[in-house]
Amino acid sequence: MGEGVEEEAVEVRTFHPWTVILDRRGMEYDGSQLRRAFIHERYGVQGKAILVVRGPMNVSPENTVDTEDIGSRIKGDDVLHILVDDPTVVDPIAVGLQQRLLVSVTKEILESATGKTLRREGDDLFFDDRKLTVSVFKPAGPGSLIHLGINVTTEGVPVEASSLRDLGYRGDPLNLGYRVARSFASEMEALVLDATKMRW
Repeated sequence: MGEGVEEEAVEVRTFHPWTVILDRRGMEYDGSQLRRAFIHERYGVQGKAILVVRGPMNVSPENTVDTEDIGSRIKGDDVLHILVDDPTVVDPIAVGLQQRLLVSVTKEILESATGKTLRREGDDLFFDDRKLTVSVFKPAGPGSLIHLGINVTTEGVPVEASSLRDLGYRGDPLNLGYRVARSFASEMEALVLDATKMRW
């Protein structure tokens, strides 16, 4: 059972060893948030943390991580953001697997919430052959960072895309994000506990 406090419009819940932060104030994501200690500086949270927040996205060229995306416009007027900060994982392959687990958990929860079928290709989710999410990870010594953006609407998205609205979801996207964060944290902790039961 998580313990937490609510301060202004920010809710902080601890699911040891992860801390989930739900920020209802909103935030524009421009890629600069994908850096070491951003969550600690903004929310005072140290250690493994997951931030759930909603707001526009407009990633600047200098903050573009994936070289394939350089020159592309990564933006949207209304996006649900999930940022994962794990200071204990530095191997890029392990971080990439974490990212795909996050995307897979998101797929399960969205399908359960909407009754729609999504397709996962690597770290991307699609609905009706249109891209629903954007995601990137990067090592950030020490540790690693993941960003997952889910379109709430397709307004302002410069490519053919889908959104939570297209899925028929009319609830609060932050509640979906919170479910994803909790489920991801639970999966990660279960993996660690399973490893302790192995005979070596």
